Amino acid sequence: NPMKLRIACFEDSADDIRMYEKAFYGHDVEFRFFRDPQEDWEISDKIAEEIVKFSPRFIIVDLNDDKRHYQEAGIRTIRQLRTRAETRHIPVIAFSVYLTDDSNGRRLIKLAQDMGAKTLLKSRSSFPKAERFMSLAEASSDSKWL
Repeated sequence: NPMKLRIACFEDSADDIRMYEKAFYGHDVEFRFFRDPQEDWEISDKIAEEIVKFSPRFIIVDLNDDKRHYQEAGIRTIRQLRTRAETRHIPVIAFSVYLTDDSNGRRLIKLAQDMGAKTLLKSRSSFPKAERFMSLAEASSDSKWL
């Protein structure tokens, strides 16, 4: 189905994966989750090829793995997605509980935005609606990165 919304998602929290599925409930959507920060969050040729094949409308990247073993692993993931020719055209949304209005949050927001990603605060109490993700992705597809 060409109208199906495909979303690639770098997320290792099972709870958050359920939240995504709930947020997009009722949309014709297919997720491809990359769950292992150690294996999957490094954009190897294999992962890049998988993403290209899946052909997502946009990519959501959690900045920190749940166990906090890999400091800001998602920042590296975004950098790699943005520098690879085959993935750099795909809109990226950095999504994290750390994108807050304090000095560390602002530093992360600037890092992500400097790489051409949109940023969205992850709040488990008021998880963003599907439309919020989609409008951010829309806004970035006519950006200077294309």
